Amino acid sequence: MFVFPDAAGPWKFTAAPSVTIPLGSTSFAPGYGGECSAEYAPPALTPLSFGLNAAYSGGGLQAYAGQTATSVLSEGLLMGGAAFQLPITGGLTGRIFASGGLVVGGLSNSDGQVYTYGIAEAGAGLQLQLDPQWGLRLDESYLYKVGSTED
Repeated sequence: MFVFPDAAGPWKFTAAPSVTIPLGSTSFAPGYGGECSAEYAPPALTPLSFGLNAAYSGGGLQAYAGQTATSVLSEGLLMGGAAFQLPITGGLTGRIFASGGLVVGGLSNSDGQVYTYGIAEAGAGLQLQLDPQWGLRLDESYLYKVGSTED
């Protein structure tokens, strides 16, 4: 995760690559992508923060009923949410978060058909701030695609 320009102020802007590993899914294979986000932590409401996130992900699909998946799922999303963060030690912070938004996605072999559906996410994670510009974040979350035909 790259943080800019001022990690010490109330606004934080990040750009980061992402890897998605679906645990317990019978439809999705690991995916890849990237995201950009803006987070605002009002000084009067510390340790609460609010954010907007725009992301892209692409990845494979699992084989189903003995049929090999030949398509790639691509999704773009826009989400808004809130996080509660508590310092643990030094630059290590624990966080819990919830967000919701909209996804536009499609399959590479679907003749251009595009799907739009809602998305809700809740999770927890750890963030290690290496210096004012660089940090690492590891999150575990439950993601529900509202109205999607996928699981």
